[in-house]
Amino acid sequence: MEISALNSEQRNALNDGLNFAARIAGKVRPINSETVQKLYDDFLNENVTNTEAIISLGLSFGQLFVEKNEFEWVRVSDEYGEETVVSPKGWRTICSPISMIQKRLERNEHVDICDLYENTVSSILQIIEDGADKR
Repeated sequence: MEISALNSEQRNALNDGLNFAARIAGKVRPINSETVQKLYDDFLNENVTNTEAIISLGLSFGQLFVEKNEFEWVRVSDEYGEETVVSPKGWRTICSPISMIQKRLERNEHVDICDLYENTVSSILQIIEDGADKR
């Protein structure tokens, strides 16, 4: 697995996605966890399948990690492809917020965004404590 900083094109796409989610929600950036929850619930109830909208929701979920912790947006490449993910600064541990949201919506899963966020942060911190590799 290769982890790299976002290039300018990827950073612009990230900002575009975050802006799109804020527009959908009728809010200004940054949107908080309550707004991410409302968007998720609305997407679930309305069976939203628009890929761009779902990605923007995943980016907004990921942005919670960046705003509340020492996480950063990075690009990961592996045998399965490439994805924009969040990672604790300086560590090789990653979280894939876009995939996390996409998969839960596909399964029609009711999710408490705050619980998902807190459990994910807790798991990542445990991985680091257990000896994760530094970048």
